[in-house]
Amino acid sequence: MNEYFNKVRGVKERYDKLTSADVPTFKSGGYTGTWDGPNVEANGRLAMLHQKELVLNDTDTANMLAAVAMIRQIASVIDLQASAYSHGIG
Repeated sequence: MNEYFNKVRGVKERYDKLTSADVPTFKSGGYTGTWDGPNVEANGRLAMLHQKELVLNDTDTANMLAAVAMIRQIASVIDLQASAYSHGIG
């Protein structure tokens, strides 16, 4: 049992020494990208998270990006229509 506690204590000590220089930080947003290696699907990567950050799975991320693209298209159409009306074209 002491071996287990020593291992846990060692992990905690290493964890306590980690800083944002040691792991990616996404305070202003970001994308994890992809990486190679064994069991890529099963093994994640360590990241520094901050308060009130939203972490999505890959499916929700794709859906969110698609929604942003649609909103940008809608916004550009609204801008064009507003411009046309302001110039008396509409």
